[in-house]
Amino acid sequence: PPTIVQFCVTYIQHQLQRAPSQTAEFRARLPGTAATDAAATNTTAGVGGWHDPTGRCDDRWDVTWFMVPCTQQSHPWAWDKENIPQRNISALELLGDLYLTEYYAAQYPGHAGTHIATASTDNYGNTYIIRKHFTTAFPNMCLTMELVDRMTTSDLYLRAEHRDRKQNEWADQLAGQDPTGLNPARRWRPKKPLTMFH
Repeated sequence: PPTIVQFCVTYIQHQLQRAPSQTAEFRARLPGTAATDAAATNTTAGVGGWHDPTGRCDDRWDVTWFMVPCTQQSHPWAWDKENIPQRNISALELLGDLYLTEYYAAQYPGHAGTHIATASTDNYGNTYIIRKHFTTAFPNMCLTMELVDRMTTSDLYLRAEHRDRKQNEWADQLAGQDPTGLNPARRWRPKKPLTMFH
């Protein structure tokens, strides 16, 4: 059979051998509040996000945060055939969710929770992707596969909700690659996803 079929069968066999996960209602809840966002123009792109385990969100200095510039060299899949990253903004917003999931998986494996993503038309679609684990658009499908694999590996259940952009100013700031007012000692650096495209 083709290599991709062999890969899929091997992956499914691996997942079937894992211990079954708990349903979400019996999991420990993720503490605090978090948000992600993405920003893109015709020539630049970036993602950012933060997590406050206290849930108070009264001072950005106290949150754990990440900020990742997405260049054509570091994230080539984010550029469309005309080299315009803004056309892949939904994929970049999903990338922010993927990075936050990586953080949750490292800090709170086996938990269930909700995090906040930006309230844009593209990201409403990403809410469906995260809840249903399904999309047919590239590169979103690849990001979704990695997102689901990371959640499965860490026994993590995740649901995204949306807030008005005015309630997501810190993540919007970080997506624009501006760390003003955030504690450098609390910066978290995620791993680069989709290494198969490099």
